[in-house]
Amino acid sequence: MKAAPSKRSLLGLDAVNFLMADVHTGIGPFLAIYLTTSLHWNPRDIGVTLSAAGIAGLIAQTPVGAFVDGLRYKREALALGTALLGIGALTIVFFHSFAEILAAQITMGVVGTFFPPAMAGMTLGIVGWRGLDLRIGRNETFNHAGNVFAAIIAGLLGYWISRRSIFYSTAVFCAVTMVAIFSIRSKEIDFERSRGCEPGDGTNDSVGSGLFELLTN
Repeated sequence: MKAAPSKRSLLGLDAVNFLMADVHTGIGPFLAIYLTTSLHWNPRDIGVTLSAAGIAGLIAQTPVGAFVDGLRYKREALALGTALLGIGALTIVFFHSFAEILAAQITMGVVGTFFPPAMAGMTLGIVGWRGLDLRIGRNETFNHAGNVFAAIIAGLLGYWISRRSIFYSTAVFCAVTMVAIFSIRSKEIDFERSRGCEPGDGTNDSVGSGLFELLTN
């Protein structure tokens, strides 16, 4: 029988969900304002750049979800994705050409698709099916609280300091989120449980069966 998760890992999940609200949302809501007022881009280029992240993320969702499902190091993948989002935010500050910001947006759109399956898998791997409903509710509570906090911080930074400070704050949030991610103990994330299996329930052979299973289920 799997031991109950430690308080450290559960608090780590709380912190990651709170902080990730800012990281996962990223700079999308503020990018159009920044590109218009600070870089003086035309509406066409702004529209293409904003759409690129969404389209890239939509295309990447299924293959990324399958990749994360079969990945044993979900915690590390989440940390790497967080680091890349922070780098993407800083790229927009230091590189101003259309191609550079477009590439940053596409990268951030793809990387952003790692977060939902990785967090769901980590949560399930830690608490199991029996604790999942309450834990998901708690995750969402911290996530929405983090959304409100991040919006307030971004608004205050943009108003009192500069629009660029929003991108710097995103990078800082990414760094703090990585610390919270590694506060979750990897040994408590059961790989089979993270894929929807429970020991002895006979589901191990049916999980991760590939594209055919996806299309026929």
